[in-house]
Amino acid sequence: MRLAVTGGAGFIGSNFVRFMLNRYDDLEVVNLDKLTYAGNLENLRDVEDDPRYTFVKGDICDSVVVGEALRGADAVVNFAAETHVDRSISGPQDFIRTDVLGTHTLLEAVRALGVKRYLQISTDEVYGSTESGSFTPCFITCMSRKATSWGKAPSIIENTEAFGGYAKARIPLPALGYREKSAYGEAPDNHNLPA
Repeated sequence: MRLAVTGGAGFIGSNFVRFMLNRYDDLEVVNLDKLTYAGNLENLRDVEDDPRYTFVKGDICDSVVVGEALRGADAVVNFAAETHVDRSISGPQDFIRTDVLGTHTLLEAVRALGVKRYLQISTDEVYGSTESGSFTPCFITCMSRKATSWGKAPSIIENTEAFGGYAKARIPLPALGYREKSAYGEAPDNHNLPA
């Protein structure tokens, strides 16, 4: 099986790549990452020489690079995203470009290449801020108006033709989304530290 992972040099993506290679002996992983502030190849030093692992430096907004990286893939897991609330306030255009247009580029490649599975990794930020320290779960339709660009960009993907209706109407495959909470752990990655 061939798995394409985008954003696989980031903290969460690199742990996923490592887990999948350790778990499945017959799995080939292609990791497409732009290596921005969030991507760090040091996170994957222990798998860089594994013959089942291939790294491709590139942008998920580049349809040519995406097409080459996804060619032959059975599944795609998209971790590639702009992150951090502070960054979304100071530069929301980066979030729209990567998180919306980049995901659209991936979905178009998935459709064109006949990839069988697509998983969009998202964020709980689509729910917006908690009030008084509490969290009230809700469905996607109750996205908080207080959500930042970081939270709204994934929700735009999940709620519009760019993902929900798009995936059902244009891509005959299960296109799934997963919203994770904040993650922590050890990695040679300091992009989470305050500037």
